[in-house]
Amino acid sequence: MDKRIAEWLASRDTGASSKAIMLWLSAGVVESDWGASTPSDPGDLARCLRLLDRVPEWKARMAEMAGAGGLWPTFARRWDEITTSFLSEVGGSVPAYRSDWSAPKTYALMKAIHAEAYAADRPNFTEVDLGGATVRFAKI
Repeated sequence: MDKRIAEWLASRDTGASSKAIMLWLSAGVVESDWGASTPSDPGDLARCLRLLDRVPEWKARMAEMAGAGGLWPTFARRWDEITTSFLSEVGGSVPAYRSDWSAPKTYALMKAIHAEAYAADRPNFTEVDLGGATVRFAKI
């Protein structure tokens, strides 16, 4: 195993979406039947970007994440837009592991991309309205 990946796995700086990137780009593996996890908020995105800083050759391969399924086809297509938005908001470089920064424009963009991705993949999801909140379940 690549030492950079082993050190990253041993760190506290992992999340479901960064693990999805690591699994897909290192081995073509998806951890679930409904596709790999995508970043859910700017903190999650930051973990992904720090992984990509650790393994920089993967940055040029992010379009391959479309093959990981789930919402990744939409996220992979718009990855550069998300990254540019985030870096613009946080001062040009990925912040270290901390909680004293915010990226509300990027978060709004990510929510819009999630909605776009769900709409594109609607046949593979069941939606349940809980009276003001909608929960989406993957059909497996």
